[in-house]
Amino acid sequence: MTAREGAHVAVLGGGVAGLAIAWELLRAGAEVTIVRAPASHPPTSLVAAGILAPMAETAINPGIGRVASEALHGYPAFLAALAEDTDLPTGYQRSGVLRTAYSQAAAEALREGVGAYESAGVPSRWLRPADCAAEVPGIGTEGLVG
Repeated sequence: MTAREGAHVAVLGGGVAGLAIAWELLRAGAEVTIVRAPASHPPTSLVAAGILAPMAETAINPGIGRVASEALHGYPAFLAALAEDTDLPTGYQRSGVLRTAYSQAAAEALREGVGAYESAGVPSRWLRPADCAAEVPGIGTEGLVG
């Protein structure tokens, strides 16, 4: 990203996305002003779980899924730069997403999606109910197919 010399950019939003955009613009040489909602309207980042799961977005919109997949692959470099600029650890741990099926039809749909995950560069594997329970203690296993 490059900024025009002397560019002054207003970023709307003081949540995670707005601050990340502002930081990238600052790194590119822009002067940045962050405009955020009053404290009575907290940023939407407070409800986001920090999940980078491009395949969920792909089911909604393939274009968004491609952008989300690129973001997932670029995230380690983004975090490394953030840690370098701030001298603080990010605490990020890649842990994955567990999608469950409680019917044979849902299980087949998930199995069919494994190839799409793999082709997007997202490792994917099928877990038996016992494996799901080992990954997420306390998960409801009654009727769980995988």
